[in-house]
Amino acid sequence: MSFGEFQVLLIENEHDIVRIIKKYLSESKKENYKIIVAKDLKNGIKILKQRHFDLLIMEISLLAEIKMDKIIELNNNFANIPILLLSNSEDQLGSIRYKIKGVQELLIKSQINKYILQKSVQYAFDRSLFQKVLQKQENYYSMMMEQSISGVYITDRAGRFIAANKLGLDFFGYSLSELKTMKLSDVVHPDDLHQATLEYKQIIQGYNVRSNKSFIRKDKQITHLEISGNLLADGNIVGIVQNVTFQKESEKKLIESEEKYRLIINSIVEGIILIDRNGIIIDYNKSCERLFGYTKNNVVGKNITVLMPDSYKNQHIIAFKKYLQTRGGINIGKQLEINGMHKKGNIFPIELSISELYVDEKLLFVGILSDISKKKKNKSI
Repeated sequence: MSFGEFQVLLIENEHDIVRIIKKYLSESKKENYKIIVAKDLKNGIKILKQRHFDLLIMEISLLAEIKMDKIIELNNNFANIPILLLSNSEDQLGSIRYKIKGVQELLIKSQINKYILQKSVQYAFDRSLFQKVLQKQENYYSMMMEQSISGVYITDRAGRFIAANKLGLDFFGYSLSELKTMKLSDVVHPDDLHQATLEYKQIIQGYNVRSNKSFIRKDKQITHLEISGNLLADGNIVGIVQNVTFQKESEKKLIESEEKYRLIINSIVEGIILIDRNGIIIDYNKSCERLFGYTKNNVVGKNITVLMPDSYKNQHIIAFKKYLQTRGGINIGKQLEINGMHKKGNIFPIELSISELYVDEKLLFVGILSDISKKKKNKSI
């Protein structure tokens, strides 16, 4: 790996994803990243042949219909580079990761945030490092400890600590001499001990296991760590460690906030729909369930056109694309009268207002709507 500045090749054709990855990596407090972007695989391979890179981040759909001769070419060029694959869904991942050498991490685009991206990049570097060390099998303990950008500990098959780097020691609060007198089970929180024991057995069998566990530090404070465990060539176990205590606390607050949000949004009489820039429904309240007859689970992940009569669908798609390109064609902030379609096929008039917002750098649209069938019927009398 490079030191001082990590060279990253990003092969991705979605502008928003490129922008988000650049932004989040630039905000890393631990490392500096220089990012070179290629919009397709052909140009990516060309750039890769011209210079050295420490990490490759690549859109998996570019590999979807790849032929075996191209896989061989990829492996020849990418063999020594850790790879982080990006996907729109878990269904896309398939077996491609087992065909391409160097794949260390898989990321779903919709789940990317600063923490997840920076953590995944760190894991990709560390796992690649361990694989190279295992292949050479030369002084690998000291090399791992010196070069890893994560906390690292090594235990034997019985769970006894053998070694740890400074960051790993900081997580547990013990000195190395103290830790060497202990077992992993001595620091795992009792609530997590049974599951940790089962996972340790899986690692001994050769599986890579990543999980979040609570640990008790020397000062009796509880710390939450995410650990990726791997079996080493000599039969010992290496754990790559990230502190997720802050994340756990943030998740708790987020859950509480989400519960409040859900209570509020479901108590509103009007229907509320949240969609992304592709028109995919992200959220949908109880009033919408009553209006359209679909439950939230029926529509989340589907295009908003599922709630429209056929006569409106093409018109909506054209107007939506035009708005994304020119910011014109949709009456943002104004009340509109359109028709919606119930699950049973009934078409009914809707009063709709649309607004846009950005969440984690992603453009979203909020629709607030109500059934005006009675209102229009009263007017006609």
